[in-house]
Amino acid sequence: MDAQAVSRDTTALRITALVFTALSVAPRPADAQTTPLSEVLRDVGVYVEGYFSRVQHVIGVEKVTVQPVSRDLKNDGRTRNLVYELRLDWTPGAPADVRRELVRVDGRPSRPRDEAKCMDTAAITPEPLEFLLPENQGRYVFADTGSRTMDGRPVRTVSFRSRAAQRAKTSWKNGCGSLDPGRVNGRIWIDVSSNEVRRVDSGFVGRLEIRVPRDQPWTDTERDLTFERMDTSIRYRAVRFDDPDETFLLPATIDSLTLIRNATSFRVRHEYSGYRRFVTGGRIVE
Repeated sequence: MDAQAVSRDTTALRITALVFTALSVAPRPADAQTTPLSEVLRDVGVYVEGYFSRVQHVIGVEKVTVQPVSRDLKNDGRTRNLVYELRLDWTPGAPADVRRELVRVDGRPSRPRDEAKCMDTAAITPEPLEFLLPENQGRYVFADTGSRTMDGRPVRTVSFRSRAAQRAKTSWKNGCGSLDPGRVNGRIWIDVSSNEVRRVDSGFVGRLEIRVPRDQPWTDTERDLTFERMDTSIRYRAVRFDDPDETFLLPATIDSLTLIRNATSFRVRHEYSGYRRFVTGGRIVE
């Protein structure tokens, strides 16, 4: 649920998002579409806890494409391509972090002197599904939004929004800013029979007015930035592992779009592949 942002030469908002989904909890009965929402959220909370405890043994490859866009959403500048190796780091009772190691930049191996751009995904980011943990669900208002079909499977959709809107918070360093919008909303797609989260969409509520501090390097003349849109959509796919045989839902893609009225906007796409699992003795199973 975290978003980060703003560059001295290309001004933008970086959506930090990597989401894994856990192994499912006990399947629901055939009439699960009528299960009370409170029970659905309880099962999803158990599901996410199971993920955090198990998926630490999985590493993967994340390809990130950053594309500046104009207000009509047409490409408007040079595309930046990055490849990371990533893993989840979590201890029960503590925040869950996604940790990345940069391996390629624009098609070549990364070098120690490669300087991160403001829109590059951070080396350490929070795991966004934390908001669905049982201890965090009370911070949001959830509502049932009906039944649908996704990838040929029946799903139940649930909307969410921040229970209490907080003031947006920013921090700045070397012309790049980190932004917490303070209020979010979105929708979750939950598999009816398995409790698996198959999709999460999120964004901020309303319009954000942000001012770039005078002590920050900045090439744009306008220091009052208006964020009009900041959307993220995360989709998952089933990944099968052998020895032992298990199937996880893991991220397939994350697409985000940030529109800024008076500065460069960005479209960012994350694509995931090459999932591997560590097993006993440090062996990696493809």
